[in-house]
Amino acid sequence: KQWYQRRVRVLDKSLHDIFTNYRAFYRSLSQDSQMRRLGPEKGIVHLATAAVTNAVWDLAARLTNKPLWRFVVDLPVEELVAMIDWSYLSDVMSEEEVLQMLREGELEKGRRIAHLKKEGYPAYITSVGWLGYSDEKVKRLTNEKLSEGWSAFKMKVGVSQVVVLWRALLFCSLFGPVCLLLVGAF
Repeated sequence: KQWYQRRVRVLDKSLHDIFTNYRAFYRSLSQDSQMRRLGPEKGIVHLATAAVTNAVWDLAARLTNKPLWRFVVDLPVEELVAMIDWSYLSDVMSEEEVLQMLREGELEKGRRIAHLKKEGYPAYITSVGWLGYSDEKVKRLTNEKLSEGWSAFKMKVGVSQVVVLWRALLFCSLFGPVCLLLVGAF
């Protein structure tokens, strides 16, 4: 019954309704008193909420024929700030402070957009460095991604220091100092 009620909160809404009061929509998904016992502010509820909210943002961007970053950048700062759930953020800064910072940033917005269009936004790839992969698979996947233009790679750690060091050396031997190696523990 609870999952049905949660589903109705999404399916009975138009995208316009969701973005008219995005903060309330987000809270309706993440702060359900019956679901919070599964893990307040973490766990299964927030994983499911993240999946739904990511899909909503992707859909909104697609409907405007814009990449997601451009959709967000083109939102008026007042609308963007109104969408944020300030439940825990207000301990650090207020909505007014964020609005002021974003308004000041508007002055350089055109220049930053031009830079993004020209240079792109740096990203990394994780699919090459999972712990269970053999060295040969890591080599093959890394070389494939290098040929696609990737220049930042993330490897997982957590087995032993010897394995982590070996894997890091393997990555460095494949791309040397021209690429970035990120290390993520779990």
